[in-house]
Amino acid sequence: MKENNNLITSKYKFVIAPKYILFFFLIGSLVAGYFLASDYGMSWDIRYQIMMGKYNQEYISLANFLNPPPFELMGHDKYYGPIHEILIQSVSNFFRRYQLEFAELQLYYWINFSSFLLGMFFFYNLARRYMQAWASLLSTFLLFSQPILFGHAFINSKDIPFMAFLMGSIVIGLHMIDRIEPSLGSSVIINNKISKFAILEWKKNNSKRKKIAIIFAWVWSVTVFLTIIFWSFISKLPELVVEQSMRAGSERISGQLFLRFAQNIDIFSLDAYVHKATILFSRFMTRSFLLCFFLLGIIIISLLPKTINQIWNNFLKAYIAEIFSKTFIRETASYLINPWSFLAGIFLGITTSIRIVGPVAAGLVGMVILCRKKEKTLAPLTAYLLIGSAVTYLIWPLLWSTGFSGVIQAIRVMTDFPWKGTVLFNGQFYSGADLPFSYLPALIAIQLTEPVVIGFIIGIPFLIWLKTKKTISAPNFWLLTFWFLFPLIGVMLLHPTIYDNFRQFFFILPPIFIVVGISVDWLFVKINLKWINSMIALAILLPGLLAITTLHPYEYVYYNHFVGGVGGAFRQFEMDYWAISINEATIFINENAITDAKIVVGGPYQNVEYYAREDLKIFDLDKIKDDSLDDYDYAILLTRGNADLEYAIGYPTIFQVEQKGAVFVVVRDLIR
Repeated sequence: MKENNNLITSKYKFVIAPKYILFFFLIGSLVAGYFLASDYGMSWDIRYQIMMGKYNQEYISLANFLNPPPFELMGHDKYYGPIHEILIQSVSNFFRRYQLEFAELQLYYWINFSSFLLGMFFFYNLARRYMQAWASLLSTFLLFSQPILFGHAFINSKDIPFMAFLMGSIVIGLHMIDRIEPSLGSSVIINNKISKFAILEWKKNNSKRKKIAIIFAWVWSVTVFLTIIFWSFISKLPELVVEQSMRAGSERISGQLFLRFAQNIDIFSLDAYVHKATILFSRFMTRSFLLCFFLLGIIIISLLPKTINQIWNNFLKAYIAEIFSKTFIRETASYLINPWSFLAGIFLGITTSIRIVGPVAAGLVGMVILCRKKEKTLAPLTAYLLIGSAVTYLIWPLLWSTGFSGVIQAIRVMTDFPWKGTVLFNGQFYSGADLPFSYLPALIAIQLTEPVVIGFIIGIPFLIWLKTKKTISAPNFWLLTFWFLFPLIGVMLLHPTIYDNFRQFFFILPPIFIVVGISVDWLFVKINLKWINSMIALAILLPGLLAITTLHPYEYVYYNHFVGGVGGAFRQFEMDYWAISINEATIFINENAITDAKIVVGGPYQNVEYYAREDLKIFDLDKIKDDSLDDYDYAILLTRGNADLEYAIGYPTIFQVEQKGAVFVVVRDLIR
């Protein structure tokens, strides 16, 4: 949709266009963000991120590029793309060069927040493809005012920048398609109507395999649906089986089988076996459903031989022929110097050098151009990918010394990150690689504000209805669908290592707000009364704005009222997992601790060490071999992992950081 007038005027009044409102809002937020950045404590691993940025920034030189020395940064985190940290260090060096005063942490957080604001600009441009300007502006404000995102916008130098640049890559990629599409001819696939051909072939097939496939599909669908609905009951089956088997002992077959597998029953508790059984049961169910789905797909494909032949002859062969055509290289070269291809490739490279899954943007852009069914698409896509790959290599110093093997290793590490902690979910602790398949959708449902969750649920059937009415184009529909569903289903089925709630998957959130915005846009048009629409917009934004105001600077621990708010989620879900509350605890210790006090820290002791008085001695609780705390004067204990319930229980709590009934950290006096 095209924006109406940039400035709507009359003799008595003028209305500023939404895009200008957004511009002034982003500028104001940029200024305000600089001052707000100083309110946030040091996050758990930020010192390592700063060090990583400095190392990469110092590594960059022409000599190292031409003859790269070994990349000596240790740890698995070196496989994270460094470009955002390099940017931060470059800005810091600029401030130092011109002797400008700045606080390193404040500047770091401010640049993080700036990338979030850039993401809002890209989101608005994306939303304009789906809805009118005012609804796009409201959707942008709704995304901006999500407490979990607003809090992470300052302290998160990975997931927020990745979300912002992924949106940028997609938006600019779509602009690239808009510019080059007129030069591409219509595809022969349009004339062949492959989907209709497949439906017709399916209807004509009366074999027994078709009946088996239909029964199989119904049984599979109903089973999956019932499993999801009643999972809270089904998931308790392993616990019941283990308990009954333990009670049965060697007198019954169930007990004998249990004792055969549980040979260390005298060492491990019942809870340990229940936890292990629950994990194995969840894996078994997930993999069984996945295997059945693939089997169903194979059966259906085998029933459509003519359709497969049509796809091969009229689709795959056409693209293979294009690759080996004489003009392919010439056309690719022309797109390499196309301004929009070049810009889209640059953003793709930056996105990939923030996180290795950045090529998701290229996949979505490629899907859109293929959905538009144009011929000669491989040349522009090839140029786009070549530019993106070159930019990724240029701004990721690790790859200079490792080459393609570094990319493979980064993919391996990031898809199965060796994180050994536990994750609190629904009152239970899980390994990051063994989370329930409901983990990601459940957290999305309870950490976004209520209007977003409700609007998304209502908006999904509305979006499908718009697709059937062709009000929304097929490429735009499938862009949202694949962007959101593929990562969501992949997480639910493949169980990658996840921790710190769902921050690694913030990038799948924009489609949710697009769907909500489409529904609101339709509602605004139907009502068509400015004062009612304004009240609706305020009601939609209010929960997020109130939470940001009342939780500051701990906005990122937000949970909505579906689980009783932050207080209701305490001890049930993760809270201050980046331990920014440690800063407040350290300030209290600095002001109240005795001289030369010994402080034991259950959490990021290095952050306490950074801010603590010079006379204070800081010790890591995890490295203390003796459980006795008699030799120490104070304990700073995060409630994450329930450290405060396991250590120094009998000692008085002299300070704690809390918000709305949730306690993040406690300080206990070990002297008294």
